[in-house]
Amino acid sequence: MTATSGVHTPWVRGREEDAGWIEFPSKGLNVFHGAAAERLWGTVSASEADLNDLFTRRAKTEHLTVETGLTVDGVLETQDGPPRLVVHGRLDAEGDLKADRNAVVGGALTVAGQVDAGGELHATSNAVVDGDLIVNGKLELDALLVAREATVGGDLTVNGRADVLGGLRSAGETVIGDDLTVDGGLGVRGESAFSGKVNANAHLSVRNGSDWILHTDDDLISVNGGLRVQEESLFLGKVNANGRLSVRNGTDWLVHVNDDQVAIQGSLRVHGAFHSDS
Repeated sequence: MTATSGVHTPWVRGREEDAGWIEFPSKGLNVFHGAAAERLWGTVSASEADLNDLFTRRAKTEHLTVETGLTVDGVLETQDGPPRLVVHGRLDAEGDLKADRNAVVGGALTVAGQVDAGGELHATSNAVVDGDLIVNGKLELDALLVAREATVGGDLTVNGRADVLGGLRSAGETVIGDDLTVDGGLGVRGESAFSGKVNANAHLSVRNGSDWILHTDDDLISVNGGLRVQEESLFLGKVNANGRLSVRNGTDWLVHVNDDQVAIQGSLRVHGAFHSDS
């Protein structure tokens, strides 16, 4: 049979009784299997499909490559194999983001809700989290902005600026390449390196195990041990050394305070009154 003007039919079916059948509604086509009255959805098999838009309730694939953008209104999860999500571009999550193991983002990471990563979280660009940030493993990214609390179970590496509007807790090594601002508590259990400024906005405590080394409480700074300042320093209030105080010019000492004795190596210039009891 040769049709020169097309075939007009509401549906078409294979020759066998259990064969699938295709219905042609006004919006396109539907694929079914089984009896026509049951209207059971069928399966489409093809080596390649070229689609402008794909709307599906559930999709199962061995490998999915998205060149432009991916929007998921419900839940995006990996079921077979290692539960790992790798994004080479930008990832925007309007809700919460949860990864049982590792999450790797090649671009920027923006999450409107909470981020909960059971493993490591890597972002080659910036990360903005409007809710809490919980990472049980290692966290590594260029810049960090967390609207609430940040908890990192492993190492924390931020190549740029880190702003945490809640508290920050890090169980491993912490490396901040630029300024660090924490409006709440800052707790770091491992070795830390801060290349920029540290603004605690309240209290700051530096500890060696259970023993404290340095305390800041409002306008008071307490040091439990030796204090060494390599650059120029300005003290507007009192300096209480509780023992010995040494002022040096390079390798040469200028002033020594040892218990009740003050030693000066060089000239002493007094601009006001000078009183001596002896």
